[in-house]
Amino acid sequence: MKRVAIVVGASSGIGEALVKQLSLKKDIDRIYALARRMEKLQALREECGDKVVPVRCDITKQSALDCLQLEDTLVYAVYSAGVGYHGAAAEIEIEKQASLIDLNCNAMVCFCVEAANRMECGGKVVVIASAAAFMPQPYFAAYAASKAFTLSFCRSFHKELSAREISVTAVCPGPVDTEFFSISEPTGTVSEKKKKYLISPIVVAQKALRAADKGKSVITPSRSMRMARIAAKLLPHGALMGIYQEDHYEEN
Repeated sequence: MKRVAIVVGASSGIGEALVKQLSLKKDIDRIYALARRMEKLQALREECGDKVVPVRCDITKQSALDCLQLEDTLVYAVYSAGVGYHGAAAEIEIEKQASLIDLNCNAMVCFCVEAANRMECGGKVVVIASAAAFMPQPYFAAYAASKAFTLSFCRSFHKELSAREISVTAVCPGPVDTEFFSISEPTGTVSEKKKKYLISPIVVAQKALRAADKGKSVITPSRSMRMARIAAKLLPHGALMGIYQEDHYEEN
């Protein structure tokens, strides 16, 4: 029996970093790396070796688990696909916001449920959420709401699967040094204020896997975002949203 991992959203950013970290695990025989950009996946295989199996997949239109073989024992299932659009919700195309919900929420739930049903005792589901899950964010409304959904689902699903000793870990980083901002930000670049909080995707991947191996349900990889999480618990969201809105105006 092959002990395998599957990573959705593996062509860049945190997903790519997670493939690299999983390739270092001696007890994992095969890593299915899924994304739409096959050339990126092939480059990842060349870097990490034959343990990585590139699979072209649009997770919103097909099951990620179709690539698994009958003899595979699924140990890690990682969902790192996601998109966000910064701007006023009334001004962002409704099709973009609908596709965001489809990718960040609908496809994520389907993947997690299918993966858990393929796992044996000790399996680990890892989902990349966001520190945006901790409170509503003006001008990032749909994204923050989708990540709040993600966090809530993962925590509940983790509890449901505890009897089977399968963990579900929601990873909630703040800004990460990835391609994400080239799509999410109107300017295509990360703001100067956010640059102060940027962390490496490798750091996120390392901490995510350590948390999953310990069976944790939520991990916030950076100290600044842990403080933001505490603030979101203690302070009125109305006041915090006012600060977030002022920051948006300053950046624009």
